Amino acid sequence: MHDIAKVSSQKLILGMMLCFLSACGYHLKGSVVLPLALQKIYVSERASVPFIEALNTVYQHNSTGQVVKRKSDAGLIIEVLYENYSRHTLSLNTSGYSNEYELTYEIQFNLVNQQGKTLASNQKFIVKKTYYNEQQSDSLIAKQEEEQRLRQALYIEAVHRIIERSRALIKP
Repeated sequence: MHDIAKVSSQKLILGMMLCFLSACGYHLKGSVVLPLALQKIYVSERASVPFIEALNTVYQHNSTGQVVKRKSDAGLIIEVLYENYSRHTLSLNTSGYSNEYELTYEIQFNLVNQQGKTLASNQKFIVKKTYYNEQQSDSLIAKQEEEQRLRQALYIEAVHRIIERSRALIKP
């Protein structure tokens, strides 16, 4: 009898925690509630292919948002002014080969609303990640794949930051 009461109280506590989490506005990472102006977004032609792919990835995970092909269809326009991706060696092994790298993605942009008014100009984000790279022939391919995944993560993080900045600027 005590086991049934214990299980019931655990379920009750779990249910209450879930209600509190949903009531406070908590959302799983990647799940974004978009204001109407952000549901259709356009990115300028100066944006790199990896950035556009990251933007599409983020918006595909959000059923209410989409990246549009024409400025006139967009609620928000991202005018990319500058982008740079780089990889720097952080440490070397005793043979002189790189052991650790820092990946850096930098983007500078303007945010413009549907009416053509600049909401924010010359915004800049720098996103960095590091990874360890063993120089062994049996792990080189895996490390290249790891670097590619980290690079994609840099772009996705930049997109999330841009969306959060946009949400802060747009009045619901």
